[in-house]
Formats: sequence, C-alpha cells, structure tokens
Amino acid sequence: MLQVVDKGGIRLDLKSRMADFEESAEIISRCTGNEAGVFVDAYYKNHELQTESVIEGSLVALAIVKLTKSQNDWSGTATGLLADLESIADGLKINSMNRSWPRGSNALSRRINEIRTNLRDVGISIEYDRHRGLKRSRIIKIGQISSIPSHRPTGRY
Repeated sequence: MLQVVDKGGIRLDLKSRMADFEESAEIISRCTGNEAGVFVDAYYKNHELQTESVIEGSLVALAIVKLTKSQNDWSGTATGLLADLESIADGLKINSMNRSWPRGSNALSRRINEIRTNLRDVGISIEYDRHRGLKRSRIIKIGQISSIPSHRPTGRY
C-alpha cells in the first residue's frame, strides 16, 4: 500500500466528503488482489441501498416522494405541508394516527431534517427560507432536482 501511495496513489474522480477514505480503501482493496473499482462500486451500491432503506422506512419520506411526483415544486409553511402530507398519506394507505407520523409542524420539521439528505440523494431538494414580513415563519420549499449529481466516480479508478 505504501508503494502505491509513494508513487502518487490512485486517481479517483471523487467529489464526496469521504474522498480520502474512498481512495485509501480502494488502494487496500487492490493490494488484497481485487480488481480496480471493486471497493468503490461496492461502497456506492451500499450507500444507495441505505438511502432506499431510510426512505422506505419513513412514512414522511414516502409522502414527500409522492408529493413531488404529483407536483414538481411545493412551497409553504410546515403547518401547510403537514396538512398536504396527511391527505397524501390517506391516498397511500398510511395511518396518520400512527405513532411514527408527526403530530405537529415542529415534529414534521424534525422528521424532514432526519431524511433531508436521503431525499436529496433521490433528487428531492428541501430548502428553508424566512418569510418576509412574518417574524417566526419559515417557508419550506420542496422540489425536484433537475439533474442529480452522481455520487459514483466516473472515469479512472
């Protein structure tokens, strides 16, 4: 491994926050006899499976995915979003009286923050903006990302 690092390492076209780890683990994978890209491919496949698992395990995420399929952009308060998601939940046969369904707008905001990164990975952007003129009102903007940047590296391994 040190010989590979001393010779300049390997070049992965990575932009993730874990790029150093990914490069080191790919070098170790190659030193143990694996083909180029085996570790990186497995790493990103695992990331995709985790994202799918989080979304499938969250009632709020499922409702937000359905919301973005029926309309590309949504904007409003957490209270308005909760009302819209409850009507979507009914259509998805989700019991909004379930303990895992948020009871109020503050609980909804917490749930959104828990799944926000996972939703972004599947092309759904959630942004917050202060409403002008109203002191404590935050506007939530939900939309589809036109082009999802791939987490998978491209090009050389």
